[in-house]
Parts: sequence; structure tokens; C-alpha cells
Amino acid sequence: MGQINRTYRFRPYEDLKNKSALFKHQFEEMGRLGYEMVMSIEKELASSLGRIVDESLKALLQNHKENESIINRYISQMDLVADRYSQNINDMKEQSITIYYEEVEISAPK
Repeated sequence: MGQINRTYRFRPYEDLKNKSALFKHQFEEMGRLGYEMVMSIEKELASSLGRIVDESLKALLQNHKENESIINRYISQMDLVADRYSQNINDMKEQSITIYYEEVEISAPK
């Protein structure tokens, strides 16, 4: 008895990396808005003096720097995540199959 192993694809392969574009845009927008907020607060406090103001600005800038780092990391990871997503979805569209068959010998007429 013979057998053939094949992979059957129910639907064609799709590149779903474009799904990450919306998320990346949202992260970029968060970064832009965060920057605008920091600039607005700095502008507002520019005319103020004192230790509390200085420490507040220092903490604000440190917090903004950390947030920027996190946002940039997520933006760079989106392509990797989108690639994994594409692979997982496309893997679900495949099925391994095994076909068993019996070889029959046919004799030629005499």
C-alpha cells in the first residue's frame, strides 16, 4: 500500500502586515500629543521660579523621555507582531493530508 503526504491550502496566502499600520499610527499620535503636552507645560511654567517648579519640570521631562522610549519600542515591535499574526492566520488555512492508495498490477492481454 502506498501513501502520499501533502499540504492542502484552503485559501491563498495573505500578507497581513498592513494590519499594524493603524496601531503604529496610534502610537505615533500618542507620541506627538505627549510632546505637545510637555511643550505646553514647559511654556506655562517658564515664567515660574522655585525648587518645586524645577523638580516638577525635571520629573515631567524624565517621564516624557521614558514614554517616548516605550512608544518607539512598541512601534518597532508592531512589524514583528504583524508578521507572526500573518503566519498564524495563514497556518490555519492549511491542512496536512495523507492519501493512502493500493497499487493494482494490471497484466497485458496475451
